[in-house]
Amino acid sequence: MADNKIFAGPRIKRFRRDSGLTQAVMASDLGISPSYLNLIEHNQRPLSAVILLKLATQYGLDIASFDTVEEEQLVTDLEDVFGDPLLDNSGLGAADRRQLAAEQPEWAAAFVRLHRAYRSGHENLNALATDKTTAAGMAQLFDEPLEQVRDFFAANHNYFHALDSWAETEARALDLKPGNRRTNLVQAVGKAHGYRVVERPARTLRPRSSLWDPHNKRLVVALGIRSASKAYRVAQLYCRLSARELIDQVIDQDPGLALPRAREIARDGLVNYTAAALIFPYAEFFALCQSAQWDIDDIADELGISFEQAAHRISTMRRPGASGPAFFFLKVDPAGNVVKRLTSGGFGFPRHGSLCPAWSLFRAQRHSGETLANMIKTPSGQRYLSIAHHGSGEGSHGTVVVGCEARFVKQTAYAAKVGFDSDTLDEPIGPTCRLCSREACPSRALPMY
Repeated sequence: MADNKIFAGPRIKRFRRDSGLTQAVMASDLGISPSYLNLIEHNQRPLSAVILLKLATQYGLDIASFDTVEEEQLVTDLEDVFGDPLLDNSGLGAADRRQLAAEQPEWAAAFVRLHRAYRSGHENLNALATDKTTAAGMAQLFDEPLEQVRDFFAANHNYFHALDSWAETEARALDLKPGNRRTNLVQAVGKAHGYRVVERPARTLRPRSSLWDPHNKRLVVALGIRSASKAYRVAQLYCRLSARELIDQVIDQDPGLALPRAREIARDGLVNYTAAALIFPYAEFFALCQSAQWDIDDIADELGISFEQAAHRISTMRRPGASGPAFFFLKVDPAGNVVKRLTSGGFGFPRHGSLCPAWSLFRAQRHSGETLANMIKTPSGQRYLSIAHHGSGEGSHGTVVVGCEARFVKQTAYAAKVGFDSDTLDEPIGPTCRLCSREACPSRALPMY
């Protein structure tokens, strides 16, 4: 079966009109006929690699902007909105919602924001009515800060060029290599910031594996954790102190991080991102991924790190000109709650409700230490690679799922393992049960509205 193709007709048409170009002029620039361009604009033909390159060279368009990450998340958000009983009689079906997301994304996003504000206000009023909190704390009670941060990472495709570039430069300056990372980082954080790194028995730090003690200018690390994990903890401290201004600049560039709590969460996330980039500089890690054909277990074994640590870094390999498959990243706790979500891989996650109970990630919870890879298919027919791993050891608490669109699968070692060329073994999954159209699904937990 052929890989997923890129259909971006409405975006091409919108760009052409905004640029004041006729179909004849744009077709001439791209070296195709006006009739073929018309087919592209109406999603009757996909964007080929040649046309994508011409769009980049002729008009300076970013090829990465034609992936389906934002559109698929927008479709899922619209499904969530129209799952509200208030909109039962809207008359807009699944095809209408997808068309709205593709052809009028700004209007669709505005409608989602409006409904989110309505839902938040409704919940806030209920909370006030039951005297659960005060009005001053309302914005912090629900998930607005976390959603702002998730949108921030999604808008950047989970890649921050300024931070990765800084980390590569620092890694060279500190001469960080597999055998000396921890030692050199300990020396660097002491020389630059006057911090000490001390080790203590793990039982004194549980459930954490490290403790930042700014009052005494020290980092306490648990005895017995892997050397790579110790190096990462020191790298977190070094980046928090040394890259503080740069991280704040990245945050300041996004007006969407409006709440102080959202900025705090984003700052912590970017510290972790930069620490991983310092320990595993982009070019080196990207080369290893290509050599291993993006096999996460092989990469983790090669570096002596956990599956989760390798999976998280893989999801950031989105540098223009040196980009890997667009992986999404998901972490779920034993109760099924989403504790981390990075949507750089085109998969639309519901903002409310639980995940699909038919997804293999829940089977992985019963097979600790094993990796379950398979193809999944959404109700709209889109196929994705899903790689689930449940760990209970150091650095691996909960279930981690990494995945990508079908068009990337042949770049990976998983293509031969998951029956990619035939969709007969695809696992049918949906969004949260409340929104799923698979009424006969045996795993269904809730009736469909």
